[in-house]
Amino acid sequence: MPSKRVKVEPVNQFRVDLMGMDATAVLRERAAEMNWSVYQWQKQLLEDDTNWILVNGNRGSAKSQTAMAKCVNVCILDPNQLCIVISDTQDHAKENVRHAKAFTRAMGMSGQMIGDAAGSIEFANGSRILCQTATEKSARTYHDVRIFVIDEAARVPDDVQDGAEATLDNARGQMIKLSTPYGPRGRFHGDWYHADTERINWRRFLVTLNPKRLSDNGLELPVDLASRGEWHECSHIANRIFFNALRHGRNWLLQEYYGSFMALSGLVFPDFSKCLIAEWPKDLKEERCRCVGGIDWGWNDPFAAVWGLLDETTDILYLHDEMYRRFTD
Repeated sequence: MPSKRVKVEPVNQFRVDLMGMDATAVLRERAAEMNWSVYQWQKQLLEDDTNWILVNGNRGSAKSQTAMAKCVNVCILDPNQLCIVISDTQDHAKENVRHAKAFTRAMGMSGQMIGDAAGSIEFANGSRILCQTATEKSARTYHDVRIFVIDEAARVPDDVQDGAEATLDNARGQMIKLSTPYGPRGRFHGDWYHADTERINWRRFLVTLNPKRLSDNGLELPVDLASRGEWHECSHIANRIFFNALRHGRNWLLQEYYGSFMALSGLVFPDFSKCLIAEWPKDLKEERCRCVGGIDWGWNDPFAAVWGLLDETTDILYLHDEMYRRFTD
């Protein structure tokens, strides 16, 4: 069966020169459509050729759009490049493909796309962008990757990130991890706080709302966070979104909009230290309590058992003993 003939538009060099092909002008067009501005950190990221980049950015800061603009820019300019973008969910991966196609059209390069699958874009010069759900297989399958983006990296398993790093087997290969924090755990948290090594030296971008919004509401930015990364402000987030986030509590607000790893999403006691008591309450009566216990059995995952008293009049559970083991006999 003969291959399908595709009309390929030549790259318009005048348009390339006019727009700089650093994708900043295109990103600015897209930003105007969504009523926000292109920030300095986005321009720096688009132009940066550092091998290891972390972006700890607030919700709505256009982390994904910026990364996709960078991938499109590289693929159009250089032949036979491979850019891989893995995301925590399939819906997120599809959205990244949509962003990449929009940037390609905005550059006037629609005719350069000869492959238009649900999870990928192929260009006439042999370059490709693949957007996939984060699995170990998707991370380890490829080699000689030019740009590997891990989107919402705080929610991507560590073994997947290990496999992704192994694909950067050329001098120009870039690893870009983008995320809003998801508690003090996982590889993204470790990469943000741990010291760099001789092999891996991260450039860290911290993108948050203006700290003045915190101080105006009697809150402060954690000192340890402010000392990490190159701080940039994201100013287009509306006040109503800020105050809605504040309703969920200080730690949640700091995590979602100020790059903090303090909030422990999914835990029963996110502020556990505030739940500790030195002695039983004096008004705790035996007749209104009942003994309770719970077991969470595990082998590779820890085994845990707890005992306590449930005050049935106040519905407060007091835990007084715990057993916690891993790899038990």
